[in-house]
Amino acid sequence: MLIIPKSILQMHKSNQKYGQREGEIQKDKVLEIKTIEGWITKYFASLRKESAEQRVIGEANKRIENSGNSKNSHKRQ
Repeated sequence: MLIIPKSILQMHKSNQKYGQREGEIQKDKVLEIKTIEGWITKYFASLRKESAEQRVIGEANKRIENSGNSKNSHKRQ
């Protein structure tokens, strides 16, 4: 389960209250908490995936550099 920061919940509640006071925002048009939760979950999942991909690329580059360095050190001997 995703824990939503209080500021997001407060923003959601204030949007609902503002809509009721001003009549400009219909209550049913304010996003549901589940919708906001879904967006946050998808966003963090994409960040985790991107981070993992970058780690894999970084490790592969290190291996390539290390294998190149070991070949060069054998040639010098």
